[in-house]
Amino acid sequence: MKHNYFAGIALAVSLFAGSAQATDILAQPTNWSGPYVGANIGYSWGPWRSTGVLVGPAGTASPNVNGILGGLQAGYNWQKDSWFWGIEGDIQITGEKDTIGWTALGQVGAVPVGNTVRNEWRFPWFGTLRARAGLANDDWLAYITGGLAFGHAEYKFTNLTTGAVLKDDATRAGWTLGAGAERALDPDWSAKLEYLYVDLGRETFLAGTATPVRTNIRDHILRIGVNRRFSTGY
Repeated sequence: MKHNYFAGIALAVSLFAGSAQATDILAQPTNWSGPYVGANIGYSWGPWRSTGVLVGPAGTASPNVNGILGGLQAGYNWQKDSWFWGIEGDIQITGEKDTIGWTALGQVGAVPVGNTVRNEWRFPWFGTLRARAGLANDDWLAYITGGLAFGHAEYKFTNLTTGAVLKDDATRAGWTLGAGAERALDPDWSAKLEYLYVDLGRETFLAGTATPVRTNIRDHILRIGVNRRFSTGY
């Protein structure tokens, strides 16, 4: 009986000590230094003002190249006290597109009266390579980010009446700027919310033809993501 009593006390002390140690570990601030990889999903909207478009006598359109996106990211963080800095790259696949149709009520350029035409813009993929810097507060990061952006844009003109098709595409480089926040979920995983603005400049589609289309390629991105961190832990 006495043996069981002392065994029970020893077990209780052992469990309490283990619980206290686990609580102490979780209470310590996150060490954000080290590499990480992750995935993200979000939404992007791009007001692509275009001129030279066959959508009427004015020749100007404002397509909203919007859609869902998803991709992968990888990076490396360095932390010193409450400050951190790092570098991150990502690649995104998107469903961003917009279509504007129009029926000519009179002869406009090469479009005869009564013809119906369709203009389509797409932004199938883009990527960024950015610096990140900000504050590390226990299990949270708050940061600004910016750097290089690159992506692929497409334009297609279709005369639905005659079946004629003109199309062009381009891969361009530009810049991006944004901000975000990230929270540690446990010693290895974290979740983030991020906004980016991407500007790839102005592209002239169908250059050298009678109907060049000049388009501003700009994008707003809001996304959430998760990262698997390979840091020194808590």
